[in-house]
Amino acid sequence: MLEDKLKGMIGLARRAGRLGCGSVAVEKCLNSGKCTLVLIDEAASANTLEAFTKQSRFANVPIRLLPQGLLEKSLGEYRMCAAVSDENFSKQMLKYID
Repeated sequence: MLEDKLKGMIGLARRAGRLGCGSVAVEKCLNSGKCTLVLIDEAASANTLEAFTKQSRFANVPIRLLPQGLLEKSLGEYRMCAAVSDENFSKQMLKYID
């Protein structure tokens, strides 16, 4: 995983308005059908992980676990999950994660 590049992409997506942070924003993005990728911190609770895994599978959206603290470092605030709503950002992030 290329953590530095991934952090940059997460920050860029946030500034572009294509990243929803927090559980409410992720749920809203998944329900709207605009979500293209869900990012979860590996320190998230089992209930959070299970809930978003189910919703992501239902919406046919990829979900990826990030190393602990990576999302927080990228955003500058404490968040456990985020949703990307742009296909190009998602493709680039998946290259850096996988």
